[in-house]
Amino acid sequence: MGSADWKAITQTSVTVKTRRCYHTPAKFRVIFWNDDVTTFDFVIQVLSKIFNYSVRDAFLKALEIDRQGKGIIGTYILNIAEAKRDVTLECAREQGYPLKVTIEPVA
Repeated sequence: MGSADWKAITQTSVTVKTRRCYHTPAKFRVIFWNDDVTTFDFVIQVLSKIFNYSVRDAFLKALEIDRQGKGIIGTYILNIAEAKRDVTLECAREQGYPLKVTIEPVA
């Protein structure tokens, strides 16, 4: 290999294309289940304070839960869904309510 060939090789630029792969975190639904003890007022307060519902929307969601037996409250990534569920259950237990709150993966 002559010096001219070596010079051509060292001056050649190489472009490397990389792709960034972003993993979209899995989503989970928070579900409230109806019971005969937990009051409408408590459910409306929780939906307003923990899940940021307006009072009107919280009332409508409470009606849905009462009529259908359950209601999807929101969809979040796992750690947020777990945190909202746990805070809700803690508040319910402090008030003596047996409110059932579950999370399930979005299919």
